[in-house]
Amino acid sequence: MNSIAYEMNNHDFLIDKENLIRYGSHALTYRIVDRIFAQVPRKFTGKVEGKMGSEDFVYFILAEEDKSSEPSLEYWFRCIDLDGNGILTPNEMQFFYEEQLHRMECMAQEPVMFEDILCQMVDMISPECMQRESYFTLRDLKGCKLSGNIFNILFNLNKVHGIRNS
Repeated sequence: MNSIAYEMNNHDFLIDKENLIRYGSHALTYRIVDRIFAQVPRKFTGKVEGKMGSEDFVYFILAEEDKSSEPSLEYWFRCIDLDGNGILTPNEMQFFYEEQLHRMECMAQEPVMFEDILCQMVDMISPECMQRESYFTLRDLKGCKLSGNIFNILFNLNKVHGIRNS
C-alpha cells in the first residue's frame, strides 16, 4: 500500500508536505511540493492550514498520473509559472530542473545539463513562439501530445527514468 494512502487511512485523512514528498518513493522534488502546498495550482478545499485533504489529494493524483489531460496540464503549468504571467521561461524551468539534476548526480546518474534538456523540450513541443525566444505557453503544451513529459523532466525523477529508458 502506498505510504500516503496508509497515512490517510489510519490517521486524520490529511496530508502534509512530508507525506507528499514520500509519494512514489520520493519521486517529486521539494520545489514542486512547495508550490503545491503554496496552493498555486489549486486552492485546498480542507480547513486545516498546511494540510491537503482527501479531495485535494485525489485531484493531485489525477494530475500526477495523467499529465496529458487538460486539467493536469493547467495544474502543472501553474506550478512552474513562478511569476504567474502565463509563460514558462527557461529560467523558471531551470529553477525546477536544478533540483532534478542534483538528485541525478546524488544517484550517480549521468547528469544532463539544462541547455540540452531545453533543446529536447523545444523539439518535443515546437512552440509557436520559437521565432522569438525559448518559452512555452499553456496553448503550446495543450497542442502537443508529449507535453506531460516536460513536467516529468522538471520534477518527477521516477518518470524521467521512464522517459530516458524508452
